[in-house]
Amino acid sequence: MKAQVLPEIVFIEGQDFNRQEIENIDIHFRLEKLVENTVLMTEVYQEFKRKQEALLF
Repeated sequence: MKAQVLPEIVFIEGQDFNRQEIENIDIHFRLEKLVENTVLMTEVYQEFKRKQEALLF
C-alpha cells in the first residue's frame, strides 16, 4: 500500500468551535477543498492503476 500526500492542511483551534460545531467559514472552505482534492487524487490513482493493469494483461 502506498500513501499519497496532499500538500494542504486544515488547522482548527478552539476559538473556531461553538458548541462542538465549526463556525469559522474559512475552516469549512478548507475542509471542503481538502475533501475535493482527496477524492480527485483517489480517482486519478484508480485510473492510473486500471491503465497499468490493462497494459500487463
